[in-house]
Amino acid sequence: MNATIHAATQALERALDETIGEARFAEAGDKLISNFKRACSQADALQDETVRAARSAVRRTDRAIHRHPYSAIGIVAVAAIIVGALAARR
Repeated sequence: MNATIHAATQALERALDETIGEARFAEAGDKLISNFKRACSQADALQDETVRAARSAVRRTDRAIHRHPYSAIGIVAVAAIIVGALAARR
């Protein structure tokens, strides 16, 4: 399979080289690499923000449960009954 991908890549490079010329092919490659690096950077920033938000939510939830333990137990019990009833229906 790796050989097939390599052969297809080479064929695509040859076709692009014949179509747009080597200078434009290199320019297109540079632009593609630049866009890929930018996308990776944005994905890293999104991951960092998501982790920060998740940790903040965990801390807030932990504080709320410690402040109101019986309410938390009641909410979990009701949720369990609802899930159990829905699962039993199927």
